[in-house]
Amino acid sequence: MIDFVGRLFQLSPYDAARKLMTDFHLSPDKPPSAAALHAKRIRTEAQQLMENERLCFSVLSDYARVLRNWKVRYAPQSPDQPVHARFTEACRKLDETEYYLDILCAGDSHERAEVVQHQMEDGKLDRLRRRLEEIHKEELEDGNDTAGVA
Repeated sequence: MIDFVGRLFQLSPYDAARKLMTDFHLSPDKPPSAAALHAKRIRTEAQQLMENERLCFSVLSDYARVLRNWKVRYAPQSPDQPVHARFTEACRKLDETEYYLDILCAGDSHERAEVVQHQMEDGKLDRLRRRLEEIHKEELEDGNDTAGVA
């Protein structure tokens, strides 16, 4: 705000701050009002929710890429071939993961918040992120890194 007022009225930052203090009857010794603290808390909560949404989207996108890769790479080549655990996981989890990604992309704020809460509860997202890091490390060692890096 100080920079904006300074540019608007062609004032130095110091003079712009003084103008704001005068215009809004602020005192440098006066503590912030309860309304100002409440607005700051709400803004901080909204920022945290956005950060959590981005983290959730990033981890789930990475997981979806891994699952799509596994669904192709570990698919049984014949009916009598044993089914790989990674193929089974891909078949079980891919639709659900893509559903959550769809909500994070196109859902309203309430729906996105529910997905984030569901993914964050009990450390579920952190466990998935650590698992993806291990998967990518393993794939790099094997020379098969087709899913990207976590």
